[in-house]
Amino acid sequence: MPLSPARFLSPCAVARRLGVRDAAVYGWIKAGELPAADLSAKLGPRPRYKIDPADLDTFLERRKAGAVQVEAPRRRTQPAEGVIQFY
Repeated sequence: MPLSPARFLSPCAVARRLGVRDAAVYGWIKAGELPAADLSAKLGPRPRYKIDPADLDTFLERRKAGAVQVEAPRRRTQPAEGVIQFY
């Protein structure tokens, strides 16, 4: 079954749809978070990514599913006044 390029989205179209910069979409692609097909082998040396709408939906579900809670770093406690600490 041949792939129809019309049904795939460009990174710019994805960025407009999500309200983010193009660089964010390219970063997700390079990080492997957002699957994309590189069509540059046929069209030229620059990468030309196309994103399947189903892959975009999966990506959005994964990002929505669980935001990672980052624990704040613990602060070092100050010694009580008059206590000498040796290291």
